Amino acid sequence: MNERGVYVWNPAVPGAGAAANREPTVGLLMLDNGMQVVIRESQMPPDVREYLKHKTDVQIEKIRQMMKKEGFKPTSQPASKPATKPGEDL
Repeated sequence: MNERGVYVWNPAVPGAGAAANREPTVGLLMLDNGMQVVIRESQMPPDVREYLKHKTDVQIEKIRQMMKKEGFKPTSQPASKPATKPGEDL
């Protein structure tokens, strides 16, 4: 703290490139005492990761429906699904 206020920094992150190496966060877990714990992708079992991906996809589709209902016209297009070759199953 100094005369201008509080200064917060993280000496472990010297440059912007360090953030790219960080493991993805999948959520916050609220404890009974009010504390929040960051949950990393590797801490989730595969079945829970699959469930979270499914729920995220459902919510994104709901947002797209809201966009249509409100007449919002995005300037970008959604990411397309990978094309399959004839006879290939996904």
